[in-house]
Amino acid sequence: MDENGNRITGAETTMYQQTKGNLNIILKYIDELKRLGLYDDTTLIITADHGWTGTLERLDKPRLISLFVKPKGADLTKPLALSDAPVCQDNIRPTILRALGIDSSAYGPAIEDITEGDDVVRYFYMSGANKFLTNRDTNLVTYEIRGDAKNFDNWLVHSVVPIKYPYYDAGS
Repeated sequence: MDENGNRITGAETTMYQQTKGNLNIILKYIDELKRLGLYDDTTLIITADHGWTGTLERLDKPRLISLFVKPKGADLTKPLALSDAPVCQDNIRPTILRALGIDSSAYGPAIEDITEGDDVVRYFYMSGANKFLTNRDTNLVTYEIRGDAKNFDNWLVHSVVPIKYPYYDAGS
């Protein structure tokens, strides 16, 4: 896609142009929610987990793992705030359930329940299966993270499960 979110065929674009195009799509969506008078009563959850991926040896390279949450009824007079709260994908499920008015207590803490400095064990799931890239793992690797996720000494391999697909048998 180009920087305006238009589909491009037969032409190359940069990662910057594609990222800008994705963000423009999100901004148009938010503008439409505001135009319809729905923005204040809408919970927005935007995740980005791409960026830099690859072999385990590349985990120390710069990468983009981000999460944006605007709860419905948020005080919009306050500016956006960055947080280093120790959250993970598992916290998205209870956040969505709570936003829908459903009891989420059986699913762990919602994102807004976790604050910076909390001692939370979380998990990161990394799939390395890709039959076109021979330098990647062929397993689903689950990492357990305690403490600052930016410090890879805090990442421990929790489990490794071979991935098998009909077209690509990672186990053989």
